[in-house]
Amino acid sequence: MRSEHEVVRLKNTVSGVPAGTVGTVMMVLPENPSVNLIEFPDPEGKEIVLLQVSEDDLESRSDGI
Repeated sequence: MRSEHEVVRLKNTVSGVPAGTVGTVMMVLPENPSVNLIEFPDPEGKEIVLLQVSEDDLESRSDGI
């Protein structure tokens, strides 16, 4: 299970957000802990997209960024 504010990376493209994109866990859905609400910035770091992402589509970002 993920924790809020954990930095993650997409393993697969989800809703048009490409694999490899880095995001931040905003919430682990209490009714389904294998689904997380993830915040992704656009390439310029301006607009934000919030997506529900399955745990299977995420990997931990361990390089400190």
